[in-house]
Amino acid sequence: MGATAAISTFAIGGVSSAMSENAAGKFNQIQAKHNARIADLQAEDAILRGRDDERLFRRQTDVLIGAQRTSLAAQGIEIDSGTALRIQEDTAALGELDALTIRNNARREAWGYQVQAGDQRLRGDIARAEGRNRAMSTLLGTGTGVISRSHGRDIFGRDRGRSTFSGADGIYAAGLVQPYSSAGRG
Repeated sequence: MGATAAISTFAIGGVSSAMSENAAGKFNQIQAKHNARIADLQAEDAILRGRDDERLFRRQTDVLIGAQRTSLAAQGIEIDSGTALRIQEDTAALGELDALTIRNNARREAWGYQVQAGDQRLRGDIARAEGRNRAMSTLLGTGTGVISRSHGRDIFGRDRGRSTFSGADGIYAAGLVQPYSSAGRG
């Protein structure tokens, strides 16, 4: 294979790798956005379930107060004053507190999903940027490799013939170490 064909193959491989890295970043971003959308839907569902549960609990409290009133009235107790009234007021207050707790718990659950959605979006943006950065790095490395190969030099500007190591002779020829000489020792 000629030098031009080898350089072309090297360049095509680098471009292909860069395209794959970029595509992987895009895919990971799409996947993260999908996960974020699911978390958004879970947050909406938590709020809706919380509203339904809160309404249901308030109805149950009203039914309980009605049952208390019926029971007290059946015993001949005045239901709109004194202890009977305080029992109903306490039941209503505790019922309201529980209903507000249900609402608060639903909002906290939704908040957790919203944080998760934000995290997924951020992860997607990071994945996309990493894919672009890896692709750019690959392209730059490929470009450097193509230039050095076309000029017969390695990436450090050395003649490629000198960068091949073959035992001790190769190390000396590359100029990495000086041969040991006892002549300089006294």
